[in-house]
Amino acid sequence: MKTLGGLNDEIKIEHLMQFQDIFDYDTILNTEELEEFLRQAVMECIVKVDQMRISEGKNLEQNLKQMLGEIDQLAKEVDDAKNDVFLYWVNRFKTRIVDFLPKSTEHEERVIQEASIFAEKADIKEELIRIYSHQKQFVSIMENEYPCGNQLDFLCQEMYREWNPIASNSIKVEIINAFVQAKATVASIRE
Repeated sequence: MKTLGGLNDEIKIEHLMQFQDIFDYDTILNTEELEEFLRQAVMECIVKVDQMRISEGKNLEQNLKQMLGEIDQLAKEVDDAKNDVFLYWVNRFKTRIVDFLPKSTEHEERVIQEASIFAEKADIKEELIRIYSHQKQFVSIMENEYPCGNQLDFLCQEMYREWNPIASNSIKVEIINAFVQAKATVASIRE
């Protein structure tokens, strides 16, 4: 038909409408039947769109929970890695003091005091607690509230903010690597 009509494009309804002998215009349509047909067609489309949205929503929820699980795992890795921060600072200060001053008991006490100060500054326990809390809130809101986009976006911002001090207070490569991965995952969740 395309070749006979000399058409380059796909055959469209506009092309068929140009031929008067294809369609029978003598039949008068009953407007009530037409309205019912259109109503049923629209309702069928609405049902299919709703089904698609529900299916897409379930897939999205599963994907978001998977990404939250990744963030949870990264937070646990950071939690484990942070445990020897105090010993790191003690060893670092001891090494520096030994390089510059003779060994004495006064220096040992001073090393422990300075290491305690730095370890306190580097403590990320509160940030991790808030990250865990935000993750739980995220899942709860996602499962129980509709619409929830703005709330979830806010929680993503908060998780994003909590990771910043973790990286800036860290001296360990594994914590910084976890920070980079977590920030990327939170950014993916926000998208």
